[in-house]
Amino acid sequence: MDSYLKTDNNKVISAKYIRWVKKMNDCLEVCIKSNGCGDKGDDTHTICKSNNPSSYKKLNEKFEDPGINPLSGRPYYKIDDSKYI
Repeated sequence: MDSYLKTDNNKVISAKYIRWVKKMNDCLEVCIKSNGCGDKGDDTHTICKSNNPSSYKKLNEKFEDPGINPLSGRPYYKIDDSKYI
């Protein structure tokens, strides 16, 4: 089952294409580019709790129980049944 999320600029993105998510207070910065996104946020999507509460909740729930990547030692988060970021 594929999850779709609405971004703050009214675009709809598929969770299966998410490369990484950065949590910033009540907003989530999302990269869906296959070759990654830059640090400046020019090519990322934002999902804020105040603008898109259902999309924010759906993605933010994945931050509640992270696993640990055995190679990097950093947390990773489950997006759906087969994808980890």
